[in-house]
Amino acid sequence: MKYENGYAGFIGIQHKAFVSCEQVLWVLGPNFRSEFDAELSADNMLEQIISITPTGRVVYADGVML
Repeated sequence: MKYENGYAGFIGIQHKAFVSCEQVLWVLGPNFRSEFDAELSADNMLEQIISITPTGRVVYADGVML
């Protein structure tokens, strides 16, 4: 989607618990030239998520935790 001077992709996360809220991870990049590029980057990041902790922290395959 259009964001400031470029584009942003996003990943929505909903925990399995009925009462949990949805979380959104924004994928921002100053060099995205199109909405497609931003969405592709978000899809690639989604594929790298190996787990989400009970506190909502996202763990990627390379060990980075957000």
